[in-house]
Order: sequence, then structure tokens, then C-alpha cells
Amino acid sequence: MSSGWDFVKARNNGSLRIVDIETTDLLRLTRFPATEPYWGKGKAYRFDDPAQVFGVTYAAFTIDVAFSETILHQKGCFIDNQWMINESNVMERSVVTYTRPGNQSLKIAELTGKSLKAIGLNNDICSSDDYTTSMAISSALHAQLHDVDGILYVSRQMNTDLAVALFERSNVQVDGNATKFIDHADFDALLKSFNVTILPSGKAP
Repeated sequence: MSSGWDFVKARNNGSLRIVDIETTDLLRLTRFPATEPYWGKGKAYRFDDPAQVFGVTYAAFTIDVAFSETILHQKGCFIDNQWMINESNVMERSVVTYTRPGNQSLKIAELTGKSLKAIGLNNDICSSDDYTTSMAISSALHAQLHDVDGILYVSRQMNTDLAVALFERSNVQVDGNATKFIDHADFDALLKSFNVTILPSGKAP
């Protein structure tokens, strides 16, 4: 993979697609709803800024992806043919949705499918444990395409669906009150479909 990306040229010749996504279509599972959106600058996650100048937050279109990328990935243990999660890791999470004053439409760089391959990349940027390249791509997109609000990519933890890395300059805000994860309409169905057992607090799997 080349490190000399010219994303302005790629956009102009049509190889890099910029898609419009509605802010209100996005959600996030968070432990700290009162301080959302969380603009991470810790150089800890896939599309974070390697220079730690601008913040990035990660969102999903569905609760399935949000659950897979957070609680299941970070706190789940697969034992005896099922996922086990401590109750405390579920109770601490809330679902937040987003809005943006003035313009709900976000401009997002599509790093999936043909658009990804057409700019000389592949899905390693979404699946590798080494974030060096994906961070560099994020930094280059942010620097070169000033109207782009983030990146659309394939969820590593649920690879039939997509996720979004939002740049801090997108200026999204939390839309209304957070919903406790356990009160979400799809909570019970989600546990069943992902083969999850909730363990009482304090009981390690």
C-alpha cells in the first residue's frame, strides 16, 4: 500500500466515493452518555489521528454492530459454545443517537468495496490489528478533503455491516436523552441472536 495518497485526485476522478449519510441514522453504545460525543485523541483506535490533533468518535447504523464492536468484543468471553458477559458490563452502557444543527447530512469517505480497491487499498485497514496504515489514511483524508466528516468502513466484528468513524469537525451532538441499553427495544432479541448469557455482577466467566 502506498503512503502517498492523493485523495483530492481520487475524488475528482471518481475513484474515491463521498457518500451522504444522515446524522440521525447513527448510534453509539457508550458508558458515558453525559459526555458524548467522545472525541478520542489517544491514538488508540483504528482511525484515530496519529498526531493526536483532531478527535474521532465511532458510531454504527445498527445496535447489532454497536454491540459487536463494544461489549461483545471488549468484554465478552466465548466459553462452552456461548458468549458470556458480566451483568455490570451491560448495565453501564447506554444508547445515544446524534444530530447536527443546520445540516443533518454528513459527507463520508467510503472505504468499502470498489471504492476501497480503486484507491489501491483493501480491507486490511478494517481488519488488521496494526492501525498504522488506517490512522495514516484517516489523517490524510482529514488534511486533504476539508469538507469530509468521516470514514465509512466495514465493521471488523460484524463484517456484514458498516460502521463510521466521525471526525471532530463534523460537529455532531447528542440527540435527546440516552436510552439504557437494557431498555432498548431489541435488547432481548440481540442477546438471543448473538448467543449471549448474562452473568450476575461479580461472577467471572
